[in-house]
Amino acid sequence: MLRRAIGFLYAVLIRTLGAVGGAIAAYGATGMFTTAGVTPPNAIVNVGALVIGLVAIALWLRERRLDGLWLAILVIAVPYALYALGSWSQAECPPTAPPITPTFSCAPVGTHAIAIAAPILAVFGLALFVRDIQMLASERRAIVRR
Repeated sequence: MLRRAIGFLYAVLIRTLGAVGGAIAAYGATGMFTTAGVTPPNAIVNVGALVIGLVAIALWLRERRLDGLWLAILVIAVPYALYALGSWSQAECPPTAPPITPTFSCAPVGTHAIAIAAPILAVFGLALFVRDIQMLASERRAIVRR
């Protein structure tokens, strides 16, 4: 009983750490999309990616599957999908765009690509969620039968 509880707590903790890594990466990525273009990943994005990578290694070593990364994927994909879909009606900024003011507005470069990719990534994250819950439930049923 105690072993099962510890295993469940580990599963929750590792998925929560993945979500934290996803939030860090998503926060850092907000600075990558500018009116001048898409910039390379910054240190914040790299730290978030490192955390997600470490969580992926931990998941693989313990569970031999990576579908526990669903929460990290959703933490990144859902906010960006909402942001980009909200900016879909605006034209992307031209290379020599003036600063954004109350009279001039444009969407940062790459917004339309994000509006296509982020919802696809969110659906993939939801599929991983369903698979992860099914696997965790089947493991629990196997333990209860013993």
